[in-house]
Amino acid sequence: MDQTFDPTFNITPILAGAGAIGLAVGFGAQNLIKDVITVRVSGIAEWENGEHSTMNVEERNYLVLEKFIERYGKKPGGLMRVLQKAQELFGYLSPEVQTYVAEKMCLPVGHVHGVATFYSQFVTAPQGKYVISVCMGTACYVKNAPDILNRFREVLQVEPDETTEDGLFTLRTTRCVGACSMAPLLTVNQAVHGHLEPEDVPRILSRYGGKAGEEVDEVDQELPRPAGDQRPAPPPG
Repeated sequence: MDQTFDPTFNITPILAGAGAIGLAVGFGAQNLIKDVITVRVSGIAEWENGEHSTMNVEERNYLVLEKFIERYGKKPGGLMRVLQKAQELFGYLSPEVQTYVAEKMCLPVGHVHGVATFYSQFVTAPQGKYVISVCMGTACYVKNAPDILNRFREVLQVEPDETTEDGLFTLRTTRCVGACSMAPLLTVNQAVHGHLEPEDVPRILSRYGGKAGEEVDEVDQELPRPAGDQRPAPPPG
């Protein structure tokens, strides 16, 4: 066969045809991938046209949590990270969520529950729009923090770890938050209110409640809310 190059040979149609085929394949593959799988920000691949398309929010949250456990569950501090993620997804650590975590991580349910109830950053019941956490650390306690807590109990008609009927306030106690110079103090979500007296309770509530249930702009002081007491978790029991 003559291998001599023919300068008059026009390769444009071949290139155009190859380009068209490649373009068609590319669009086909793109559409196929789009139709079959969607990569979520969380790193979870879900079938859009399959069974996952009928999932409700709770089912999807469990799926996200399962993938998170697979990724972080066996790493140091894995249980804490998993519980933080679970609370982020579900809002609180219900008995069902705690049991799910225990099963997936092959841990005793009692150990998971112990960690969930030991650290003040975790909550095991639905929370109100505003979570009032009265500090009961030593500096606050000796400056009449119990009297402030009792005043909240009287006004809100709830006990610690309970939520008002309208879902607006949850009352909690917390360990030292690291702002002893402001004792006695409390936090309302991320806002810190310090140098308090029992007589200040109605004023604080009015800032976050009112008829419309809307928070006003003014707060006593904004500080990052500490994660809480970080002592080692209790041993499995």
